[in-house]
Amino acid sequence: MRERKQLVREIRQAFDGADRPEPPLVRTDRAHDPWFAELEAEFAAHGGDLDPAFFRKHIFSARHLRPDAFRWFVRSLLFEMLALPWEIYDSAPHDESPERALIHASVYWLRPNPIAALEKRTDYEDGIATRLRLAPAERLAIAHVLHLVLESPAFVRPHLPHLASQAIAWCWRDDPAATDAAERFRAEARSYSRPPADEPEVEDLVRQIERAFAETPMPPAPLLTFLDEEGADYELELTGTAWQTMQPWLISSTGVAFCWMSPSAFRYFIPAAVRAALLGVAGDANPEYHLITSVNDASYRKKSLERIRAFAPAERAAVVAFLRWRAEHSSEPDAIRQALHAWL
Repeated sequence: MRERKQLVREIRQAFDGADRPEPPLVRTDRAHDPWFAELEAEFAAHGGDLDPAFFRKHIFSARHLRPDAFRWFVRSLLFEMLALPWEIYDSAPHDESPERALIHASVYWLRPNPIAALEKRTDYEDGIATRLRLAPAERLAIAHVLHLVLESPAFVRPHLPHLASQAIAWCWRDDPAATDAAERFRAEARSYSRPPADEPEVEDLVRQIERAFAETPMPPAPLLTFLDEEGADYELELTGTAWQTMQPWLISSTGVAFCWMSPSAFRYFIPAAVRAALLGVAGDANPEYHLITSVNDASYRKKSLERIRAFAPAERAAVVAFLRWRAEHSSEPDAIRQALHAWL
């Protein structure tokens, strides 16, 4: 795996000649559009280096640049990204500095749009087609940068490496070593072996969940009933994934998907969130919202009852056991008891 200084040299060589071109920088096919004129003015006003705040503001507008300006922008972004203090990303997760924001935006932008990846489309404006504007050597350099992000010890939490693994797996498969690293990372995200619970009562509940849902069939695609960009991301991550082997951070990162899941998908994946909650590692996955709050909400009740009817008797009994346990350990048990009537 290459180091930063080596990557800077590689980028400089791969993007040879990608200097800042003369205006116009933005595509001229829509020059009459006031927004494009404003974008042209903002890019043209920066004659020298582009600072992190500028990159963060305009990174998602770069697809509108002319080919030579696009290459200049990408090269400049990669140089800036490699110069940033990566260690601040996890050491100060609530930092809102332009530098930290740019670390995230750069890796996020290098992913193809999940809709394009899901539908295998190369014509998507903010997707794979944008990345194909670059030459092979340039794409190879980007794959090497993503590989460095994926395996850098600066990122102790999985969020940024996860984005880098998506970018490589969905688009930047230009380097075998980077592709292998991404596939290993994604396999490890699905190779969870849970530790025993600290309390015997909780361990018994976890085992009941595991037994009840051990034979639950994997749901057919599509898993989600609404596929925007975020939903397509979840669809790609969850399709073909066994709930039993999902790492807690993967359950957490896809937790919002429960809002859009089909009844069969909800039935299949909710035990992963319940088990994670019992073990105290659920993160942003919130099974209680979907098992209790939405059931009690009149506007979601019809959808919730449809989901509940999809559960087999043993599965429903395991959920009831979890809810009863939560009621005993909650300062506000009434809402849980109210939801229990729907599950019984």
